[in-house]
Amino acid sequence: LPALANLGAAPSSPSGRPKATSSPPLAGWRLEEKMLGVLAKCLPALANLQAIRLWKVGLTDLTLLSLISILPTCPNLKVLSLEGNPLPERSFYKLIGEECVLAHVSLRNNDIDDEAAALIGQALSSLRSSNKTLVSINLSYNHITDVGAASLANVSPVRWGRAFEGLP
Repeated sequence: LPALANLGAAPSSPSGRPKATSSPPLAGWRLEEKMLGVLAKCLPALANLQAIRLWKVGLTDLTLLSLISILPTCPNLKVLSLEGNPLPERSFYKLIGEECVLAHVSLRNNDIDDEAAALIGQALSSLRSSNKTLVSINLSYNHITDVGAASLANVSPVRWGRAFEGLP
């Protein structure tokens, strides 16, 4: 809760005005449904919000869905980092929908395996979920073997000629 209390508070500039918050640090505390409700009200009010970094916040498949529903309300948000948040149901592929406005997604250190990589590859190559804004996905420090990398490599370069980071 202390991190949330400081979410919108930015250091003051020399003129005494608060600086705009572009990337609030949210690390190491449990992000539960109740907190997501608070974030759903706070984050859209941050006009300069460009990045959200959630490191080891105990994200679950259910809270990921709630977070995904908040993202479209943040018009300037371009970067989402969900590092150290393994999901048992491998739901990270749900981030890659047509309505997604993100340019960069980091999914480092989330125990993503070949099956989850295949789901991400399918989401990227689906005609229905043709994402036009996503530029890169960081998949470093996961459990993706050559099999999972091949699933991602099968994404048509015409459909998604962008960068995958951290593949074998």
